[in-house]
Amino acid sequence: MIPQEALDRNLALMNIIQPLGSVLDKMTDVGTAPISEEVLRFKARAWTNRIKEVRDTIYSDPRIGTRFNLNSNPQCKSVLYGKLRFPEVKRYDTANHRETVTVNQYAINLLYYNTKDPLLRSWGLLQRLRHRKSNFVDKLLLYKPCPKCTDKSRWACDHCAGSGYGEILGPNPRYVSIRDGWWWLHPVYLQLAITGRLNCLDPNLLQWPRNSVTWNIDCRDIFVAPPGKSFVLTDRSKAERLVGAVIFNDPIMLAEVMSGSKAFSGLAQDCFGLTEAECRKGTDWYTAMKTSAYSDQYFVQAQTLHEYLMKQDIHLPLAECKRVLSFLAERYASYKANAEQFVWEKLRMPRPHTRNLHGRLFRFEMPIELSEMEFRTVKYTRNAKARAAFAEMCRKIVSFVIQGSATGDDCQLTALKIVDELDQITRPGFFSLYRYLNGDWTKAAPFIFKHDEWGILCDDDLIPEVKALLKKHAEDFNHLEPYLTTTFDKTFNMGSETEVQKQWSVEPEEGWEQMLEIKNAEHFYRNGIRFKA
Repeated sequence: MIPQEALDRNLALMNIIQPLGSVLDKMTDVGTAPISEEVLRFKARAWTNRIKEVRDTIYSDPRIGTRFNLNSNPQCKSVLYGKLRFPEVKRYDTANHRETVTVNQYAINLLYYNTKDPLLRSWGLLQRLRHRKSNFVDKLLLYKPCPKCTDKSRWACDHCAGSGYGEILGPNPRYVSIRDGWWWLHPVYLQLAITGRLNCLDPNLLQWPRNSVTWNIDCRDIFVAPPGKSFVLTDRSKAERLVGAVIFNDPIMLAEVMSGSKAFSGLAQDCFGLTEAECRKGTDWYTAMKTSAYSDQYFVQAQTLHEYLMKQDIHLPLAECKRVLSFLAERYASYKANAEQFVWEKLRMPRPHTRNLHGRLFRFEMPIELSEMEFRTVKYTRNAKARAAFAEMCRKIVSFVIQGSATGDDCQLTALKIVDELDQITRPGFFSLYRYLNGDWTKAAPFIFKHDEWGILCDDDLIPEVKALLKKHAEDFNHLEPYLTTTFDKTFNMGSETEVQKQWSVEPEEGWEQMLEIKNAEHFYRNGIRFKA
C-alpha cells in the first residue's frame, strides 16, 4: 500500500501512516458505502435511453445527413471540422511538444459558446452522459452479454450503446457486495500521493462528481443510507486558502477568509463589477471566482484556468482569465512576493527540498534554465523558458506545502482521530491491542475521507455525538498529539460545515423519506434526472 521510497522519506509520519492504513483496509474489506439498487438500476435504463435520444438528435441534423461513430476521434473531427466547418480547436500536446486538433469536452464547450449552435449543446450533453454512465453506473452492474459484443473486456459494444443494454443481472462483484439486503461499495483507499492526500480506486470515490446544475446529471444520489441510518458529512471552510494566507503572510487574504461565505462573492463583486445577488454562493460567477482564486494561489496559468472553467461549463474568455489573474496577483502582492521568495530560497539549497507543516519531505531539482540566474533576474528576464520554469517550480512547491498541510497529512491525522473517538462511542470500555479497530462498525463507520472532508455512516440515535466529534476534529488544526509532535506555532482558526443526509448530496426536503418506502425509483427519477418530490 505504501511504497518503500515514500516510507524512507517520511519515517517521522509513520505514527499516522501505519495505523490509518489498517483503517483504510477495513473500510475496503467491510464496505461502508451503501448504494441504492433501485436508483442504480433506473439510472442505467434511463441514461441509456437518453444517450440513444441524444445520438439520434445529432445524426438527424440535416448538415450531417448520415450516421458515424461517435467513439472515433478521427470521424468526429471530420464531421465537426470538415462537414460542419467549425474552426479547429487545438491543444498543446506536452508529450510530443506540438499542437494537436481535439474534439474533447473543452473543444465542444468552446465552440458552443462561440457559436451557440444547438447541435454542439447536444454533443456536450452526450459526452457527459456517456462518461458518467460508464464510470459511475455501468462499472457497478453486470449485464447480460450482447451477441454482437466481441471485446469481453469492455462493458458494452457500439451496438449496445446505441440500442440499450440487455438485462441487468445484478451487481458487479468486483466492486459491490450484498449484505442484509443492501448493496455496499468497496472502494480501495491508498496512501500514495506525494502531498499526503489519500488516493482511491476501483472505483475512485474521491472523484465522484457533484451535481451539475447546468446539465442536471447527478451521480452522488446513488448513495442512500439504509433505514435507521444517516450520512453525517463535514468539511473545512477554505482550508487551503487559510493555510496559504498564514504561511505566506498575506493579511488581505487572511481577512477575506475570516469573512466566511463572502470571501469569494466579495472578490467577484470587486473583479467583475457585479451585485451581491449575482455572485452569491452556487452561481457561475461565484464558482468562476473561486476557481480563479485557487489558480492564482497555486501559480496556474491563464490557459489552464480557461480549460478548467470550461469543464465546469463556465465560459470565461482567455483574455478575461488573464485579466482576472492579473487582478488577483495585484490584490495579493504580499502572498505572491513571499511565496516566490520562499521558492527561490528552497531552489538555492545544496540539496533542494521542502517540508509541509507535518514534516513530510519533498525533494526536487533546480531547473537548468535557472541555474545561472539570480532571483531579481528571474522575475524580470525576457527568457520565456526561464520564467515558465520558475512558475512551474512555484506551482509544485507552493501546492505541496499548502495541500500537504491543509488537506494531506492533516486529513490522515484527523481521520485517525475521528475513528479512534468513534470506536469509543460505539464500544466504550472495550480493549484490544488493535485500538483503531475496536469500534462496532455496524453502528457507525467511516463513509469517506476526502482531502478536507470526512463522512460517517451512523445510526440515527448517534447523530448528535457524531456531529460533535466531527466538528471538534475538523476545526482542530493546531494540535497533532498524541500521534505527532506539534512543531509549528502558527494559529489556524478553522471553520467547518456539517450536514446530515439520507442521500449523499441530496437535501432532506427533496423527498428521500418517501423514496425509501417505495420499490420503484421512477417516482423520483424521470428520464434519469432527479426532481423534487
